[in-house]
Amino acid sequence: LFTFASFLLFYGPNTYWIYNTGYNKTQGMFDYYPEYYNIATGQSLGSPQRNGWVYTREFENVSVRVDLENKTASITQYRSVVELPTNVALNGTATQSSTDFGGEPSRAIDGNTNGAYSGGSVTHTANESSPWWQVELDSEKTINEIIVYGRTDACCADRLSDYTVTVMDSDSNITFTESYTSVPNPSLSINTNNIQGQIVIIQSNDSTALSLAEVQVLYIQ
Repeated sequence: LFTFASFLLFYGPNTYWIYNTGYNKTQGMFDYYPEYYNIATGQSLGSPQRNGWVYTREFENVSVRVDLENKTASITQYRSVVELPTNVALNGTATQSSTDFGGEPSRAIDGNTNGAYSGGSVTHTANESSPWWQVELDSEKTINEIIVYGRTDACCADRLSDYTVTVMDSDSNITFTESYTSVPNPSLSINTNNIQGQIVIIQSNDSTALSLAEVQVLYIQ
């Protein structure tokens, strides 16, 4: 704790870490602040303050105190840490109304948001009335946000211009449904306000082919 608290007090913009020697070594000690620490501490609110042998420094989520004379330290959390969302669609099962040109439904949950069809990661249904795509999650989740990535090829990007996003819970009750007329450019973020859901459906309201680059379903446990 003492070492980490001291690190938080004195980091700056110029240190780098060397890992290729088999152990961690620093140049310009306490100058590098790893990005992932921000998750717990938040950004610094200023430089460290000194009172004799005691140094303090305030962050968005914590207060750091180090007593160099007695070699004691404390890190006090006074704000809750923001949890990072998980894309639970990646572990789901995707299906769609039909498949054409090799555009399998699983392409929209492969983690690749590339919207060019030549990239091999975009779904494609047949040209039909109200085609649909859906993902069923491994269990019912609290869904915070859905992000839809559309096809970006010039020929076909505007196909996804009138569609409905629906969420159903594990009993197939509709917990969210909304229609959209804006083309994802390249994506559309939908705030679902922490609804419960297990099935996410995207359905075109036109007679056309439905193509999706990626659908992310974000969940905080």
